[in-house]
Amino acid sequence: MAKGKFKSESWAGMEIECAEITTTGTINAADLEINSVAVTATAADLNILDGVTATAADLNILDGVTATPAEINVAADVSAGKQAFTATGTIGASKQYVSLSVADGTYAVILSVPTADEVGKTKTIEMIDDTGTSVTITLTNVVGGSAATTATFDAAGETLTLVATSLKWVVLDEHGVTLA
Repeated sequence: MAKGKFKSESWAGMEIECAEITTTGTINAADLEINSVAVTATAADLNILDGVTATAADLNILDGVTATPAEINVAADVSAGKQAFTATGTIGASKQYVSLSVADGTYAVILSVPTADEVGKTKTIEMIDDTGTSVTITLTNVVGGSAATTATFDAAGETLTLVATSLKWVVLDEHGVTLA
């Protein structure tokens, strides 16, 4: 195929077959095909991708997702509401999910009193490691259900689910946890 330079004011109806087009200017085209497939995206559509660092696999994760932005934001809030707990201390009221992962030993943990902003929110506390270690949580202001002042976790998979009321926790569910 011959190489050449073309300059024209009108290309209407002209077809050029070549392996490569190089330009230092602008190409204006009403239609674009690549390997006989029409490109239907607008320039604005393509420019949205400028600077995106996602891979094809990252984008494919979204394939079929029907969630609204508000629903995705709720999921992000839940993710932000996780607390990994690995030592003696206080579990904050604002975290919705707490995972207990501790080394050998016995740990004393305090569950803080829920704030007025937390009313109606649930909290799930789960032991995720089975190291033979006990974790005893001092339950502050717990009422209802099997109300107790302590909850002891001895094995992986044990969970305690609470809901915040006006400055008190209510036990909704317990699985394997010893309440006393």
